[in-house]
Amino acid sequence: EITKMQNLIQRCCKINKDSKRKYYLAYTFLFTFICIFVFLPFLIKENSFVGLADGYNQLYPALIYIGRYVREFIPNLFKGDIVQYDFNIGYGNDIIGTLNYVGFGSPFSLLSAFVPVRGTAYLYSFLTILKLYLAGISLSIFMFYKQKDISYRALLICIFLYIFSGYTFIYGTQLFTPFLDILIYVPLVSKSILKKHKGESKIDFCFILC
Repeated sequence: EITKMQNLIQRCCKINKDSKRKYYLAYTFLFTFICIFVFLPFLIKENSFVGLADGYNQLYPALIYIGRYVREFIPNLFKGDIVQYDFNIGYGNDIIGTLNYVGFGSPFSLLSAFVPVRGTAYLYSFLTILKLYLAGISLSIFMFYKQKDISYRALLICIFLYIFSGYTFIYGTQLFTPFLDILIYVPLVSKSILKKHKGESKIDFCFILC
């Protein structure tokens, strides 16, 4: 009887994993289709997502600066010359403290180290799409943990309302793209808090906070 029960549990787990795999494939397909439809004007006109005001004046130059700084960091580290202050920032300012709010500590901004300056506008647009995609994945992970028997159709509707909301288009894509990071972190932080509250694991909580 015990062996039969174990086989049944393993079979159910396999079905659950297969269905989740199908869910993520469906999500990826629908996300790609909706993005092509929504952002088609940008593709036709060959425009980037670098918006006016903060996008052009702050975020885009900051992404270029971060990429250049990270590329030079390792050689400077071996030389014992770590630059922490730059007189080219305004009248001179601390690099990390000044650029932190525009994404210096974000893992997404670190990707700029692998992109030349001329390709930063494309990276800016790619990061916007990537953050939207990961926001959906993040909320899915939280909902799967919070409600085991959730309807996949209902969840997909919820996800796309979440990532293609007015907040996303007004504040996230056009005004200040670091705001999109919140959509990724909040569900993961919420899940880690629930796990810690239930006494399941503190590793997720510590990792997210770091």
